[in-house]
Amino acid sequence: AGPAHYDHVFPQYRPANLQKISPEFAHNDYLNTLADYGLIGALLILLAIVTAELGFRYGWKKFRRDGDTLDSARSNRLALIIGASAGITVALTHALVDYNFHVPAYALLVVFLLALLAIFWRTDNARWWWQPKTAGKIFLTLFCVLSAAGFVWHGHKRQVETNLLLRWKKADINKPEYLELLQAARAVEPKNSRTLYKIAEYYRAGSWAGYDNYQEEGRRALEWYALAAALNPHDSYIPMRQAMTLSWIAALKDVKMYLERAEKLNPK
Repeated sequence: AGPAHYDHVFPQYRPANLQKISPEFAHNDYLNTLADYGLIGALLILLAIVTAELGFRYGWKKFRRDGDTLDSARSNRLALIIGASAGITVALTHALVDYNFHVPAYALLVVFLLALLAIFWRTDNARWWWQPKTAGKIFLTLFCVLSAAGFVWHGHKRQVETNLLLRWKKADINKPEYLELLQAARAVEPKNSRTLYKIAEYYRAGSWAGYDNYQEEGRRALEWYALAAALNPHDSYIPMRQAMTLSWIAALKDVKMYLERAEKLNPK
């Protein structure tokens, strides 16, 4: 279905008795990954799990052979390996019944535990050592700095968009601020189909108010619905609203087409 599209595709497959449920994610991170990213995404997750398992097995054999025990005064490496492995095992098991990996702090914690295992594997095996030259060090430094800057920039943009939408929820629909906040959020993140849908809903509501310019407002709503549909063709509410708006402004030519599309996306 594509990243974060599980909730939009779910209506095509849900049981008929589940009409008002919007799960957002599957309560199973593995199934959600398979639904969002397909077989390639699932294989990447499997690769991470297998790598973690190999790291644990290597560390366990290595430190048992070296006599590194929990009560040894020389090292606490075995305790870290057991603790990190236990934490990862619990997280992977919990993922069978929940979607905690969609919580950034939780996912980062598991990545940190995986890094602990990888460090032990690397430091005790000369095959994994690589000493880059000056050019390599410069490249790696720039890569890390640019990657960090990219994450910071993306996080800042997401925060700005979230704050604007939170203010929009409290705004009065009859005041200019209502539309201005949506337009500002769209300027920050133009590929958020939900923001475009909300702008379309604003114009649709204005059209349905029945003033003299109701047809012009309806056509504006249709333009924004089309933009939202281009970004997210899985949302059944968009073609449904398009059909309703066309019917309201007496442009009946494509009403049936949009209704059929909505029914196909959400047959139950």
